[in-house]
Amino acid sequence: MRAPLLAILVAALGCGPPAGVVDEPTDPVVVVANVERADPVPGRPFDLTITVNKADDVEFRLPDVGAELKGLVVQKQRTEGPERIGDRLLTREIYTLKAPISGVYRIPGVDAPYRAPGDVVGTVGTAPILIEAGRLGDEESQGDEVLRDLKALAAPDPDLRPLVASGALAVLVLVGLIALLLRRKRDPAAPPPVPPHERALRELDTLLAGELLRDAEQGPFAYEVSAILRRYLEAQFEFRAWRMTTPELLRALPSAVSRRHDIEAAIRNVLEASDYVKFAAQEVPVETLRGWGAGVRSVVDATRGDSEAEAAP
Repeated sequence: MRAPLLAILVAALGCGPPAGVVDEPTDPVVVVANVERADPVPGRPFDLTITVNKADDVEFRLPDVGAELKGLVVQKQRTEGPERIGDRLLTREIYTLKAPISGVYRIPGVDAPYRAPGDVVGTVGTAPILIEAGRLGDEESQGDEVLRDLKALAAPDPDLRPLVASGALAVLVLVGLIALLLRRKRDPAAPPPVPPHERALRELDTLLAGELLRDAEQGPFAYEVSAILRRYLEAQFEFRAWRMTTPELLRALPSAVSRRHDIEAAIRNVLEASDYVKFAAQEVPVETLRGWGAGVRSVVDATRGDSEAEAAP
């Protein structure tokens, strides 16, 4: 019964339509991710397909998803396309994956910037996908049918030794079943989630202590500091900050946060300023980059106890 529930969850997270079913989008770039099935069999391959549908004159590069997969084995990767449909290009990146053991796995979302004519910039991506690897119900039922076809045991011999041996075997089987159940109970289904503010501050400390801060190419730092802020806002307030441009994100902020002008101004400054570095290659002093990090930290510290339903005054 768990697999249908998981399939509903995957649909709710926005896995997208099956590969090959493409609407006629009007956005500069549309990225859709879907899996061949939400309940793969451990050890059997299944496909993850990421479809990019973009206008011909839009600059967009899909990041490598394989490097971000945790626990899943990437068996192979191939690219289909680009296929021209009118004034748009359709490309599919197909990863053949395998879950080595039973359990719940998370395929991370895809997020990357794009640039359209007229210096229009934005960010587009997909939500993460959860899958649950386990045995198929039809295989288990087939095993039951084989057992039902077995003939009944013959009557026991008057000699008690076979009876003792059967009892010992039954005890061994029972002990094995108990050990299997205990092992399954000890195996964690998934690690407890890290609070959004804690994850954001860890990522920010790593970024500010790394080489990107002093790199002559400032685009990667600007992209990552903006990504840390977007990931935090999406996890803390449960709106799709990844899929929004900077103006859309500012309009989507919860009212309790947007009314706090210092927080709204800090968010606006980090996103708009980093956009110019990411997409217009504008150079800024290192102290300005540190200031963006301080701005992200101030937003996290001020809203770490907030939620979508209740924000700090």
